[in-house]
Amino acid sequence: MHSTNLNLIHPDRPSLPVEILDQILEPVDHQVLRACSLVCSTFGRICQRKLFSSITLYDKYSGNVPSLPERFCRLLQSSPHIGPHVRRLFIVKRPSGPYEVNSWILKDPHLPSVLHNLQDSLDYLHVTGVGDQHLWSSSDPAVALLKALAGLISRQTKLETLCLRLTGASWMKFRARATPISHSHTLPPEIVLLGSH
Repeated sequence: MHSTNLNLIHPDRPSLPVEILDQILEPVDHQVLRACSLVCSTFGRICQRKLFSSITLYDKYSGNVPSLPERFCRLLQSSPHIGPHVRRLFIVKRPSGPYEVNSWILKDPHLPSVLHNLQDSLDYLHVTGVGDQHLWSSSDPAVALLKALAGLISRQTKLETLCLRLTGASWMKFRARATPISHSHTLPPEIVLLGSH
């Protein structure tokens, strides 16, 4: 009887160190990362960290297809281990759409949940469309979003850049309404107020 060769590569334990695998997967595009994530659990973890490091959410409704915020919300709820991989978050107007569509951000029912499910992992946060002060007190979704955004900002200890489409006066009003960050010492070193248009 032949003995089994114990040096065979186990599919869940690659023979290369994780650091080398990480370097190998560094230059590949998202499509390749998606395919590589199915190779084994080690590849899956490395690829997920890269795939979800930068997330851009915008209003893209198309018939019965759920919006990007809704799909990302579902993903974070079903796979909470994804949240800590998000380092850069962009919540922006629809690409090449008019500025007026930014109000979707204050009305989207899924964005507050997305923001609540992200913990202390962001180093960059960019949000447009919260500068419409007249909408802040007029709807419950807007209030929920502002509180969730303030909570997200206050939880971040690694946040280096915060870009908001707000004027200076709107920023002061936002800080006044957003009690979690009113007295916070965790504000990032760079706050960029982009103006409201």
